[in-house]
Amino acid sequence: MPALQVTISKDRLHALVRALPEAEEAVLSEAARELENNARAIVPVRTGYLRSSISHFRENARRYIVEAAAHYAAYVEFGTRYMAAQPYMRPALERVDWQAIYKRVLARLGL
Repeated sequence: MPALQVTISKDRLHALVRALPEAEEAVLSEAARELENNARAIVPVRTGYLRSSISHFRENARRYIVEAAAHYAAYVEFGTRYMAAQPYMRPALERVDWQAIYKRVLARLGL
């Protein structure tokens, strides 16, 4: 009976380590974009101003911010004593498909 061998090699690991800074940036960027799109899709709309105020931007090399800039954005998300909460940002974050983002980024980098 022939022997069964499994080879574990560092070859692709080195490529992954070299690509990590670029992969990090791409994952953060895609996650921010997906979060923004999710929030825009589920935010309650009366005039459209709140939806149009949702955007993302790069704060620094390690952080992206997704914000709803309308002055009443937090009131809609968390509610007030006069109105029930209508969460849109938290559910949008829960819908971000991190695994799919990682797979897309690694495929784009050839890893």
